[in-house]
Amino acid sequence: MSKSRRRVRKGNMAVMLCITLVSLTGCQDVAITEQVNQEITVEVTNPARDTILIENSFIGTIEPLSEVVVTPKIAGEVLEANFEVGDTVQEGDLLFTIDDSAIQISLAAATATYESAQAGLLSAQASLKAQEASHVSVEATAAETIGKMDTNEMELNVSVEKAQNTVGASKGNEALSKQAFSSAQSVAENVEDNLEILKTNKSNAESYYNSLVGVRGKYSAIAANTATDQTGLEQLASQNGVSTYIYTAGDTAQTVADAFLDLATSYASIMELDAAIATAKSSITSMESSVNSTEGSYDSYITAQVQAAIGMGTASDSVATAEQAKTLAEKYKQDYETYTKAKILAGVNASLAGADATLAGAQASITNAASSIKSAKANLDSVTLQLDNTKIKAPVSGIITAINVSEHNMASNATQAYVIESSGSSKVVFYVAEKSISQIKSGNEVILEKNGKEYKGSVSFVGSSVDGTTGLFKVEAVMKEGNETLISGTSVTIKTITQKAENVLVIPISALYYENETAYVYLFESGIARKVEVSPGIAEEENIEIISGMDEASQLITNWDSQMKDGALVTIAVEGDKNE
Repeated sequence: MSKSRRRVRKGNMAVMLCITLVSLTGCQDVAITEQVNQEITVEVTNPARDTILIENSFIGTIEPLSEVVVTPKIAGEVLEANFEVGDTVQEGDLLFTIDDSAIQISLAAATATYESAQAGLLSAQASLKAQEASHVSVEATAAETIGKMDTNEMELNVSVEKAQNTVGASKGNEALSKQAFSSAQSVAENVEDNLEILKTNKSNAESYYNSLVGVRGKYSAIAANTATDQTGLEQLASQNGVSTYIYTAGDTAQTVADAFLDLATSYASIMELDAAIATAKSSITSMESSVNSTEGSYDSYITAQVQAAIGMGTASDSVATAEQAKTLAEKYKQDYETYTKAKILAGVNASLAGADATLAGAQASITNAASSIKSAKANLDSVTLQLDNTKIKAPVSGIITAINVSEHNMASNATQAYVIESSGSSKVVFYVAEKSISQIKSGNEVILEKNGKEYKGSVSFVGSSVDGTTGLFKVEAVMKEGNETLISGTSVTIKTITQKAENVLVIPISALYYENETAYVYLFESGIARKVEVSPGIAEEENIEIISGMDEASQLITNWDSQMKDGALVTIAVEGDKNE
C-alpha cells in the first residue's frame, strides 16, 4: 500500500471517529483524531555483536634493529685483517685471523690421547664379553640347582596338601555324620511334634463337630415349637437367647429358628449347616487315619537316629588319623625349609656373588675406559674450538662502523675488534601518552608511512615507566621484510590501535541521542516508541559500543523524526515505503 492510500484510510478513520465522538460527547476530545494522524513511520534494526577499533598516529624514529660488537675469544697475534670501515659484510665473512701455531701442537697431542682412550675401551669391551659368558654359565648352574630345590619343595608341599585335604575330607565326613544324626534326631522330633499336632487338630475338629451338632439340634427343637402368636414367639426367642428377633406379622417358630441360626453361626441356611457338619465329620475321619499312620512310622525314625549316632563316632576316628598324617608331612617340609634348603641356597649365592663381582669389575673397566674417552674427547673438542676461534667471522650481515685491530698486532678478548650495524631489518621508536599505553601490547600490528609508502611491523617493546626526557612511555616496533630503504635516524609516521573492544554490542552512532549529557535511544515496542537510557562505550566513525540499556533482541529505531518522543505511535516502514 502506498503512503497516499494509507493517509486516505487514516483520514477516513479520523472522520468516522469524530462522527462517533460527536454523537456521544459532542466531539469534545479531538486530540484522539490528532494522535491517529501523527503515527510516525520508522525504520528499525537489531543491535549486533562486533569489534570496535580506534587507531591513532604517532611520530617515530628509525633505528637499526641491533648493533654487534665482535671480540676475539682468544688472545694472539693478528695475522690477517679484512675489510674497512663502511664496507658491507655478509654473515659468515672472515673478518680477521689469529696465529694458531701453538694450538696446532695441542691439537695433535689431544688427538693422540683420544685415539689411545678408544683402544682402551675396545680392550675393556672384549674382557666384559668373556666375563658375561662366564656369568651366564654360573647363572645356568644356579638356576638348575634352584629348580631341583623347587621341585623337592613342591613334592613336600604336595604331600602336605594331600594330608590337609584328607583332614578336610575326614572333617567333612564328620560334619556330614553329625548333620545326618542331627537330621535324624530332628526328623524324629518333628514326627513326634506332628503327631501331637494331629491329635490336637483331631480333638479340635471333634469339638467343632459337636458344637455344630448341638446348634443343629437346638435349631430343630425351636422349629418344632408350637408357638404361633407374638407373645409365644417372643418368649421362645428369649428362652433360646435370640436377642436379635423382632416379631413381624406372619412369623412362625421356623422364623425364630432361622434367627437363631443366623445369630449362632455364619451359615445362611440349615442346608449349609448340614453340609458343614458332614465336612467336619469327614475331616475327623481323615485326621484319625493320619494319627494312626504317623504313630506307625515313629519307631523307624528312632532306629535311623541310632544308626546316625554310630556313623558320627566312626567319622571322628577318621579325623584323628588324618590329623596325625598331616602333622608328619608338615614336619618333613619344615626340616627341608629349615636345614636342607638353606644349605643349598648358601652355595648357590656364593657362586653367584663371585660371578657378579668378576662381572662388575669388567663393567667398571668399561666405565673407566668410557670416562677416559669422554675426557680425551672434551680436551680434543676444546682444542678444536680454540682453533676455530682463531678465525673470527661476521656474526651478522651489515655495515662495518669501526675496526680496532691490525695485522701483526696483538688482540685479546677485551678488544672490540669490529663493530657491525645489522642490516635487513629496522625498528622504529615512538612515544605514547599514558591514556593510550594500556591498549598497546607486544605483538600489536603497526603501519609505518614514509614518503607515501607503507611498511608493516609489530610492537616488540612497551615501556613500563615514563621516559624522563619526554614524559611519555617508550614503545618499539620491529619492521618486517621490505623496509631496506628505511634510513636510520629519519622520522616516520606510525599508526597503531590504541583502543579495542571485541564482541561488544554496537549500534549506528546516528541512532544515539543526548539530553543533558544523558545518552538515550528510541526502541520500537508493539507500535510504541520507547525512550530508553543507555550507557555508551567507545565509538568509531559509524558505530558506537553500548554497554547497558539494551540487548540484541531490542528493535532500535534508526531514523529521526521531529515528532519522535517517548510513547509516540510508530509503524515500521515496509519496503514500498522506503522506495517512495
